[in-house]
Amino acid sequence: MVTFAITLDASKLNGDFKRIRETMPRINRRILSLICEATIARSNKDYLRGSKSGLHWITGNLARSESYSVQDWSATIIVGAKYGAIHEFGGTIVPVRAKFLHFTTKDGREVFAKKVTMPKRPFLGPSLHDMFTTGQASKIADGALQNEIDKITGGSG
Repeated sequence: MVTFAITLDASKLNGDFKRIRETMPRINRRILSLICEATIARSNKDYLRGSKSGLHWITGNLARSESYSVQDWSATIIVGAKYGAIHEFGGTIVPVRAKFLHFTTKDGREVFAKKVTMPKRPFLGPSLHDMFTTGQASKIADGALQNEIDKITGGSG
């Protein structure tokens, strides 16, 4: 009879797994930051500048007001412009301190109205949807995770 013994020394692998586990919050923050940055870039390119949402880029304030906050296991994308929500979700605007709303149209006409109903012109929701349905978010996460694993294992992963 012939027998061969195979012994697996998993001590380095166990050490690598321990270091990965310990750094997961930092890795998650990096992945979430990259996904948020890509989502905001897509929002600006395709929905605020592009023709997908019906919005017309005028000052760029809406795009500049987009930011994000990242925690260990979650992220929040924030639109700071006070008119961001009316564009994203639509709604009705009514005067607060006057009898009428007053504004000037792009062609220079002055308008007085008791209320204005704004249609939805979403820019952030569709950008998030695109990131996840096209697989872009997964590609970003996979690449960032592999990069971090390579750093921890010395590229032997």
